[in-house]
Amino acid sequence: MKNKFKYLKSFKILVVFVVLVLGLTACGTSSVENSKSSSGKSNKVVTINVAGYWGTSGGITTYDPLVIAQKLGYFKNIKIVDSSVPTGPQTLSALTSDRIQAAMLQYSIAASATAKGAKLKAVATAHGGKNDSNFHFYVPKDSSIHSPKDLIGKSVGGIQAGSTEYYAWVDWLKKGGVSPDDVKLVTVQKGTVFQVLEKKQLAGVGTWNDFEQKPVEESGKYRLLFTTYDVFPGDLNHCGLFLTQKFIDENPEAVKELVTGFVKVNNWLKKNPEKGKEMHIQLAKERHVDSSLVEKYYTVTDIRANCLVKKNDAQYFIDKLEEYNYIPKGKVKASDLYTNEFNPYASQGDK
Repeated sequence: MKNKFKYLKSFKILVVFVVLVLGLTACGTSSVENSKSSSGKSNKVVTINVAGYWGTSGGITTYDPLVIAQKLGYFKNIKIVDSSVPTGPQTLSALTSDRIQAAMLQYSIAASATAKGAKLKAVATAHGGKNDSNFHFYVPKDSSIHSPKDLIGKSVGGIQAGSTEYYAWVDWLKKGGVSPDDVKLVTVQKGTVFQVLEKKQLAGVGTWNDFEQKPVEESGKYRLLFTTYDVFPGDLNHCGLFLTQKFIDENPEAVKELVTGFVKVNNWLKKNPEKGKEMHIQLAKERHVDSSLVEKYYTVTDIRANCLVKKNDAQYFIDKLEEYNYIPKGKVKASDLYTNEFNPYASQGDK
């Protein structure tokens, strides 16, 4: 009888343990935990799964502000959880399905999704300015290609239809009297730009990634044909820190803390470049990836002051999508895509 009782007791403990584990590992929505302040008061801790910073380079990054902010102790009632979801289409689907709650996203992609019914909003400017996030398109140094007309009938890589660089690419071609239909776009895997250029199978290849741009430029074999900011307005920031409207409505205090910490850490990274570099090197090591690229290519991300969003960041891409008939005119407004209301410097920004 005693053995039976001991067996039942052990079984109950096992069941409780399994239930706890299942509860803690459930995914798909943001989770809420309870913590206690020093005064003993219970505080709601909101978990925010993030993406769009380091997934693109296999874990290597020189810009991971939310993770750095957490390491610096800027968040008390939110918990940032790393995600391997990369930037691009996967980021959008992960955000709209609530697998993640925050992501760096291009306004062009967000505007297109909003036209189809998604409700997303940038709560701060992420990286995406002329000095720190500029798409570079390269051709061989001895190439005969010097203008859009020289690309007619040729194949190029690294430009994805619907992404930010695509609209710059189309405008650049049109200014040179060339239709985008006259140049074939070929998919190139991220991280392979230098290798693709070396194979000489394409007329040219482009990339946003510092870790790809710098080795290409350092080789001395290739020259820059055009960049997105040869076409974009100089003060345009093409990426924002996006959340779903549902998450914003349900967690306004968490969003305020997130944006405040985001602004604070970006200002800290600007003022402390060496410490920022050290922290990103450590992040690479924690993720078990090669940190030598961070050591070699780390640069301070130059974000607009206090991460404020400007109306034109969104409006520029809405206008482009309408111009090329990707969305109906009047379907999306700039105010659908951004807000500065959670920014502690909101009074200095666009409404």
